Amino acid sequence: MGFALEAIRGRRAESFLPPDVAERVIASYDRVTRTGEIHEYRETFQLGDEPKYWDTTLVPLLGDDGRVAKIIGTSRNGTRQVTGGGLADRRGRARLQQSSHPHPRGA
Repeated sequence: MGFALEAIRGRRAESFLPPDVAERVIASYDRVTRTGEIHEYRETFQLGDEPKYWDTTLVPLLGDDGRVAKIIGTSRNGTRQVTGGGLADRRGRARLQQSSHPHPRGA
């Protein structure tokens, strides 16, 4: 999400995320804690001028008592895949290269 790990380690989500995003993140962690099940979801939120899309997986680790002791979370920025920016950017660069390198004529 653009945060350095050192800047957020040990801090609660609501201390560095916008309130609406923090509320959704906390609800997802609460769900995993209550159910003990893996939770995969796509989170959409505004960072700067454009929406960002993050694919997140939360995996509960159970303690000896069978309850959730820890949660491992991974997120991947899926914005380019959702908006098509990855392919569109590559096609745009390819067209730009073609137009800036004229093809020899004749023969």
